[in-house]
Amino acid sequence: QGESRMMRMQFDGRKRAEAVKECSSAAEKLKEYVTVTTQNGPTPPNNQPPAEVSAPVPQHFLGEAALNLPQVYHHSPLAENELKPILRVCLLDPNFHALVEKVESELKKLLQE
Repeated sequence: QGESRMMRMQFDGRKRAEAVKECSSAAEKLKEYVTVTTQNGPTPPNNQPPAEVSAPVPQHFLGEAALNLPQVYHHSPLAENELKPILRVCLLDPNFHALVEKVESELKKLLQE
Protein backbone atom coordinates (compact mmCIF):
# COMPACT_ATOMS: atom_id res chain seq x y z
CA GLN A 1 0.00 0.00 0.00
CA GLY A 2 1.07 3.59 -0.52
CA GLU A 3 2.85 2.47 -3.69
CA SER A 4 1.95 3.24 -7.27
CA ARG A 5 3.45 2.47 -10.64
CA MET A 6 2.81 4.23 -13.90
CA MET A 7 2.71 2.68 -17.33
CA ARG A 8 2.04 4.55 -20.56
CA MET A 9 0.71 3.04 -23.75
CA GLN A 10 0.05 4.42 -27.19
CA PHE A 11 -2.69 3.16 -29.46
CA ASP A 12 -3.03 3.56 -33.19
CA GLY A 13 -6.08 3.38 -35.39
CA ARG A 14 -7.11 4.53 -38.82
CA LYS A 15 -9.47 6.92 -37.10
CA ARG A 16 -9.35 8.52 -33.67
CA ALA A 17 -12.42 6.54 -32.58
CA GLU A 18 -10.59 3.28 -33.41
CA ALA A 19 -7.59 4.26 -31.28
CA VAL A 20 -9.84 5.31 -28.39
CA LYS A 21 -11.73 2.01 -28.62
CA GLU A 22 -8.47 0.02 -28.55
CA CYS A 23 -7.27 2.04 -25.56
CA SER A 24 -10.54 1.48 -23.68
CA SER A 25 -10.41 -2.24 -24.41
CA ALA A 26 -6.84 -2.50 -23.14
CA ALA A 27 -7.70 -0.53 -19.99
CA GLU A 28 -10.61 -2.88 -19.25
CA LYS A 29 -8.35 -5.91 -19.64
CA LEU A 30 -5.67 -4.37 -17.42
CA LYS A 31 -8.28 -3.70 -14.73
CA GLU A 32 -8.42 -7.47 -14.20
CA TYR A 33 -4.86 -7.33 -12.87
CA VAL A 34 -4.14 -3.80 -11.63
CA THR A 35 -5.83 -0.55 -10.63
CA VAL A 36 -6.23 1.65 -13.71
CA THR A 37 -6.64 5.41 -13.59
CA THR A 38 -7.02 7.89 -16.44
CA GLN A 39 -5.39 11.25 -17.06
CA ASN A 40 -8.24 12.75 -15.05
CA GLY A 41 -7.27 10.48 -12.16
CA PRO A 42 -4.71 11.14 -9.42
CA THR A 43 -1.94 13.61 -10.17
CA PRO A 44 1.62 12.35 -10.62
CA PRO A 45 3.99 12.41 -7.64
CA ASN A 46 5.77 15.70 -6.93
CA ASN A 47 9.10 14.32 -8.15
CA GLN A 48 7.64 13.60 -11.59
CA PRO A 49 7.29 16.60 -13.90
CA PRO A 50 4.05 16.87 -15.87
CA ALA A 51 4.19 15.76 -19.49
CA GLU A 52 4.65 18.54 -22.00
CA VAL A 53 3.19 17.05 -25.15
CA SER A 54 2.34 19.59 -27.83
CA ALA A 55 -0.53 17.53 -29.25
CA PRO A 56 -2.45 14.48 -28.09
CA VAL A 57 -0.96 11.21 -29.30
CA PRO A 58 -4.04 10.21 -31.35
CA GLN A 59 -3.77 13.44 -33.35
CA HIS A 60 -0.13 12.64 -34.03
CA PHE A 61 -0.92 9.16 -35.36
CA LEU A 62 -3.70 10.55 -37.51
CA GLY A 63 -1.22 12.97 -39.07
CA GLU A 64 -3.05 15.99 -37.67
CA ALA A 65 -0.23 17.30 -35.48
CA ALA A 66 3.43 16.85 -34.63
CA LEU A 67 4.37 15.14 -31.39
CA ASN A 68 7.13 16.48 -29.17
CA LEU A 69 8.18 14.26 -26.31
CA PRO A 70 8.54 15.79 -22.84
CA GLN A 71 12.01 17.04 -21.95
CA VAL A 72 12.50 14.10 -19.56
CA TYR A 73 12.69 11.73 -22.57
CA HIS A 74 15.47 13.70 -24.27
CA HIS A 75 18.10 12.41 -21.83
CA SER A 76 20.08 9.24 -22.30
CA PRO A 77 18.60 5.94 -21.09
CA LEU A 78 19.17 4.69 -17.57
CA ALA A 79 22.72 3.98 -16.56
CA GLU A 80 23.51 0.31 -16.09
CA ASN A 81 23.71 0.67 -12.30
CA GLU A 82 20.22 2.29 -12.25
CA LEU A 83 18.60 -0.46 -14.30
CA LYS A 84 19.45 -3.36 -11.98
CA PRO A 85 17.26 -2.19 -9.03
CA ILE A 86 14.32 -1.58 -11.37
CA LEU A 87 14.64 -5.05 -12.87
CA ARG A 88 14.90 -6.54 -9.39
CA VAL A 89 11.61 -4.87 -8.36
CA CYS A 90 9.88 -6.16 -11.51
CA LEU A 91 11.17 -9.69 -11.05
CA LEU A 92 10.19 -9.78 -7.37
CA ASP A 93 6.67 -8.51 -8.09
CA PRO A 94 4.40 -11.59 -7.93
CA ASN A 95 2.16 -10.20 -10.68
CA PHE A 96 4.96 -9.33 -13.10
CA HIS A 97 5.36 -12.86 -14.47
CA ALA A 98 1.67 -13.07 -15.40
CA LEU A 99 1.84 -9.67 -17.10
CA VAL A 100 4.88 -10.74 -19.13
CA GLU A 101 3.10 -13.93 -20.21
CA LYS A 102 0.03 -11.95 -21.33
CA VAL A 103 2.18 -9.46 -23.25
CA GLU A 104 4.10 -12.30 -24.89
CA SER A 105 0.85 -14.02 -25.86
CA GLU A 106 -0.53 -10.84 -27.41
CA LEU A 107 2.72 -10.21 -29.30
CA LYS A 108 2.57 -13.72 -30.75
CA LYS A 109 -1.02 -13.09 -31.88
CA LEU A 110 0.05 -9.84 -33.56
CA LEU A 111 2.88 -11.62 -35.36
CA GLN A 112 0.42 -14.19 -36.73
CA GLU A 113 -1.87 -11.49 -38.19
